[in-house]
Amino acid sequence: MRYASVLMPQEAIPTKANRQQIIEIARSWGPRRDDAGKPIPGTGTPWRHQGNTKHLGADCEGFIEGVFREGGYVEVIEIVRNYRRREDGSLMLALLQESLDFVAGSLDREPVDMSLALPADIFAFGDESLRMPDRPRHLGIYSEQRTDGVHYVIHMGDEQHGLVEHRLDLRWLRRVHSVWRVRGIDG
Repeated sequence: MRYASVLMPQEAIPTKANRQQIIEIARSWGPRRDDAGKPIPGTGTPWRHQGNTKHLGADCEGFIEGVFREGGYVEVIEIVRNYRRREDGSLMLALLQESLDFVAGSLDREPVDMSLALPADIFAFGDESLRMPDRPRHLGIYSEQRTDGVHYVIHMGDEQHGLVEHRLDLRWLRRVHSVWRVRGIDG
């Protein structure tokens, strides 16, 4: 069994971040940008199975765990990390709940309706092929609804792309399994 344990120095843990700050923290895990706003290759947090550390590597669950840790919602994480890469989804929300429960049961026990999603809510996505629509296979952080009505999500993509932020097009909207809210986030 492999364990991941992270202890943040107390001065590094801010008071709990608000929704916009969580999104800024999530985006800070991505690649640095040049003067023209283009991503600089080789910068940012790479995808790494079972990782949860900014700049070193993270998978989708570890990314969310790390962002909320940096935002002051998780102080110490000690989770068994022995899940398979193509997990069937049965452990994904349990791992997320376990990591966020270190701060007084932060994750709501019931999902929220997608139409009520707010920035910093956690989206659980089903299998792309929809063979197992009842089990989440991927996680991301809802970032915003832009003025044109398009919704965006930030998530750890794969080995090739690392952290990505993109629109929730029809392909991704079909995969939404559930939306979860971390309690205590203001604004």
